[in-house]
Amino acid sequence: MLTNWKTTVLCCVVFLPIFGRSFFPMVRNTSSITFQSSLTDPQILGVYLLWACCLWFLVKRPDSLKFAFASPFWPLTLFVLVAASSIITVSRAPMYSLWRSVETSGVLLWGVLVFAEMRVCRNLGKLFMSFYAMSALMLLGVVVAVIIDPQHAWMQEGSKVERLDVTSTFLMGANTIGVIAAFLGLVALSRFMMLVEFRYLMMCSAFLVLCYAARSRTGFVVFVLGVCVLTSVLLRMPSRRVVASIVAVLSGVCVIGLLLVSPEFTDAVSSTFTRGHSEANIMSLDGRMSIWAEALQAFEQSPLLGSGYATYPMHITAGSHFHNMFVELAVTTGLLGLVPIFLLFALLGTRLIRLFLNAPVSAGGYSIESLDALLIGTVVFVSEITTAGAAYYSWQMIGLVVLTVSLYSTLDVPKTDDGVDFDHRENGLVQTIVDSQVDLLVSEPCKQRIIY
Repeated sequence: MLTNWKTTVLCCVVFLPIFGRSFFPMVRNTSSITFQSSLTDPQILGVYLLWACCLWFLVKRPDSLKFAFASPFWPLTLFVLVAASSIITVSRAPMYSLWRSVETSGVLLWGVLVFAEMRVCRNLGKLFMSFYAMSALMLLGVVVAVIIDPQHAWMQEGSKVERLDVTSTFLMGANTIGVIAAFLGLVALSRFMMLVEFRYLMMCSAFLVLCYAARSRTGFVVFVLGVCVLTSVLLRMPSRRVVASIVAVLSGVCVIGLLLVSPEFTDAVSSTFTRGHSEANIMSLDGRMSIWAEALQAFEQSPLLGSGYATYPMHITAGSHFHNMFVELAVTTGLLGLVPIFLLFALLGTRLIRLFLNAPVSAGGYSIESLDALLIGTVVFVSEITTAGAAYYSWQMIGLVVLTVSLYSTLDVPKTDDGVDFDHRENGLVQTIVDSQVDLLVSEPCKQRIIY
């Protein structure tokens, strides 16, 4: 069993490659990567450290590896195997595909170890808080980059619309900033609605400022959809129904009223979503359709194996990726890599729907964890339609693994007809009744609050 400090190490070390890529953007040279150059690359060194920690924990508890071939990780394991096999079969840049495969398999090992612990300790709150803390630290790095180098922290698009895009001193694009800020804003808003503490409302406002500064359409969309999910769950809670109804009605009336009576507000919204371009910019999905048309032609060249994990058979005219996770994988890994990811998203989507329909209606900790999983699912699923983040080592991929662990741990326990949750553990059958709450302390390292 992993102890608390080991869990903390795992939750921190999985973010090191992202921090290495972000804080040292000019060091990485992916076009001519070799083993020698990787030893001076902060991003790859972070991956090596992650692998070292995971292998050390697996030596201590080798039985954890069996979860890589069981639900919920077998589709991701199959995908990693396909990605790794493309190195020697079809990849035009084997070293680059190898590096990306090592990264992705490192996240898989990390997720398997965390999942093994959650099956014993059932302390999802710590996993979620670690994910939030690291995400907030990434945004803090963005703020620091703006302070130390404001001249290169913004990019102009369209009719001189400025976007927070710190790709010179801190490698994090506007879309990533917007999505993370919107997600943390949703998390803070859910805490405010559940706990009625105004500090969370202030935090939500600060994150929304960053989201607006990034001018990320995906960030705005996931925030709106997240608010809809949050409101739908809160309306089923007797203790939160009145507050949620009032806030929803006032917000809707305010936005609709401003759109109808304020041309300045309407122009600001239009400018934000078109980013200074014509309205056709939205209708054409910012050129997404033309990119996906190119991807379809590339897919037809090698539909089964693809062009090699993380490699492209041609130059992408409108960016560095296909702006869609599934299109990205269809081109680079073919059907063999795309099908497992579709299966993973289908399994997670089914669990999310069941969790949404059966979310507990009390205001306890279990409800907050359920909301966390629903919000992570909303953000990851929607953002992957316009990005390809979770196809490779990224914030979205870590979020996808966190979602997988949470949905297959304690949040989806089967219920009996009398409202009793049955929790099957190695030490016996534990019954928990959701309607009343009692604090029960369990011996270390699994001390936590259990709802009775």
